[in-house]
Amino acid sequence: MVIAVAQWLIGALDTIIVTAQGGGRAVVFVVVGVAFDILIIALFMRVIGSWIGVFEYNRWMRPAYVLTNWLVTPIRRIMRRSGGGISARLSP
Repeated sequence: MVIAVAQWLIGALDTIIVTAQGGGRAVVFVVVGVAFDILIIALFMRVIGSWIGVFEYNRWMRPAYVLTNWLVTPIRRIMRRSGGGISARLSP
């Protein structure tokens, strides 16, 4: 995972340097793309952390929760209204 993140960082920095020569519009597209990539990584960290029992109050997981709470909280509200989950639909 560390190697994948390092490769991503190197690729992102290389892309930013190359597109900086392409003008302001290219820079905006790259910055938005990098922000999206960071959000995806934070979501993966949150999911994997929940699988192994590491939650919001762990100091290493706090950044992932801070970055993703605005996205996850509305989805949780919708899921609660829809009946909970698969186990709620399967039980008699």
